Amino acid sequence: MNLILATNNKHKAVEIKEILRDKFSRIYTLKEAGINVDPEENGASFFENALIKAKAVFGELSALLTDEKTDKKTDGGEKNYSLTYAERLQKDISLPINSEISKKINAGDFPKISGDLPFLKAPDAKTLKNTAVLADDSGLCVDFLDGAPGIFSARYAGEHCSYEDNNKKLLTALKNAKNRGARFVCAVVLLFSDGSYLVGNGSSEGEILRESSGENGFGYDPIFYSHDLKKTFSEADGEEKNAVSHRGRALADLLNKLN
Repeated sequence: MNLILATNNKHKAVEIKEILRDKFSRIYTLKEAGINVDPEENGASFFENALIKAKAVFGELSALLTDEKTDKKTDGGEKNYSLTYAERLQKDISLPINSEISKKINAGDFPKISGDLPFLKAPDAKTLKNTAVLADDSGLCVDFLDGAPGIFSARYAGEHCSYEDNNKKLLTALKNAKNRGARFVCAVVLLFSDGSYLVGNGSSEGEILRESSGENGFGYDPIFYSHDLKKTFSEADGEEKNAVSHRGRALADLLNKLN
């Protein structure tokens, strides 16, 4: 089975690929699959947000492989771009098409690009049937803040904020806190072409330090002291972190259900 990772976060993609490297035939990022989608994560839980992302990506994947493309003309009419993905390939057009590209250029004008592109050999219903989408949603839940930032962890300091911005805001919020207990929580959804899905859950306990420590990882890793590792996630190497992380445990839970 092929797998598409429903994330635009390159750090997450690296971790997931490392954990699942021998579990699927091929694992693609959104970029590698020619998919451009960034759905609004408006769910009330990690699970709901993961499912939203998985469904959005699968919708784009279906559009890549089936049916007709249309585009609005500036005069209000419609121009029919009716070549299917397979038909484009028969015309030796070697580009994975996404909705953004299809709106901009005529099928006969697609440039050729080199590299290892997904779905070039079997862009049909069989490919879709043998491809699943994996989405995750995760966050940091801090006891002193009643579980915040939680599902808002990525944008805790505001939209388009940096990891450093989030860490600074959290450390400020915990400036006088004695209880610094926290846990990373993750939900992963594996969505199949028939609409069915499996869910995996995982968490990792720790506490928030008063300053950053370590150079590895991303997000809140520099200030999250892992009770399992006896050091921050940023002080751990990738293998150490994946063995005890919320994402690693959620994926292990998912794989147990898959097997």
